[in-house]
Amino acid sequence: MSPELSALAVVFLLSLFGAWVLFKWLNSTAVITRKDYQMGGAAAGCLLFFSALYGGYYYLEKLKVEEMQQQLAAYKSKLQMDESEQQLMGTVSPVPKNATVVLATISTTLADDGRFVLSTKGLDFAKTLPALYVVGETKHWYKQCFSTDDPHNLTIDTQSQK
Repeated sequence: MSPELSALAVVFLLSLFGAWVLFKWLNSTAVITRKDYQMGGAAAGCLLFFSALYGGYYYLEKLKVEEMQQQLAAYKSKLQMDESEQQLMGTVSPVPKNATVVLATISTTLADDGRFVLSTKGLDFAKTLPALYVVGETKHWYKQCFSTDDPHNLTIDTQSQK
């Protein structure tokens, strides 16, 4: 039996039980009068119980669906970020000979003009502060990136670092 059908059956049985208690033991009365029909006694009580319980169940299910939709949207957004390729670009000045620019495990050989481009997936420059290394023949230089830096115009100054 599906969970929805089970929940509906439980709501119906609770309605019957509530009507039985009210009308058998507490000697209650109820009347529902509409243009098309009229219902009284335990049937009216059962219908009122069922309407109230089903309304509450429907509301809780709607909240659960909305929460699941929000989670799905968050997961889709994270997946899109993880699969989107990001680039860090910049210049190394002055240009060391035979140098390589490294971002974690990603590296690229430095061009003769000092320009570099590193591509990576899932890097959110606003949340992750990457570090870049320029590795030359005899020295290396370090640049800590910050969220205020432009990831497409980074400059690594090899002269001011010892």
